[in-house]
Amino acid sequence: MNAYAASDRERMILSYHYLCKRGARKFLRSDMERGDLEQVAAVALIKACDRYDGSLPTPFEAYAWISIVGELMNHLRARKRAANHVLPQTSSCAIRNVTERIAFQRAIASLSQTQRRIIGGIYAHGLAQTAIAAQLSISARHVARLHRRALAALHHHLEI
Repeated sequence: MNAYAASDRERMILSYHYLCKRGARKFLRSDMERGDLEQVAAVALIKACDRYDGSLPTPFEAYAWISIVGELMNHLRARKRAANHVLPQTSSCAIRNVTERIAFQRAIASLSQTQRRIIGGIYAHGLAQTAIAAQLSISARHVARLHRRALAALHHHLEI
């Protein structure tokens, strides 16, 4: 738990709640409710408030945004896995999934090798940015910058 008092925590959550709405808009799909995504993002914001250490060189807004995006991506992955295990796929769904997978692979291939390692470390292996920084022999701040750029490149390439 961080050193913030309860009132400071509430103020931070209210001040940065717009990130939840922005994240929900970015990850909104036709088969889901925006409110559900905002709730997932809000939980991530609360967790970010509780975990944030003021001594970090990363500004809270960037830290919270990364947490929100990660939580939304995990939510979408979990939804997709659940749907794949419960519902039989029709041929049109299978084709769409293959098309999306190919588009995602192309988007990932457009990243630099370092950016791919960062994205893979964070989202596939659940590593912290500090652990990735140690593996790559670069600063955690640089990992955060490369992560942000990689997400922007993926967003642009996939037009999310």
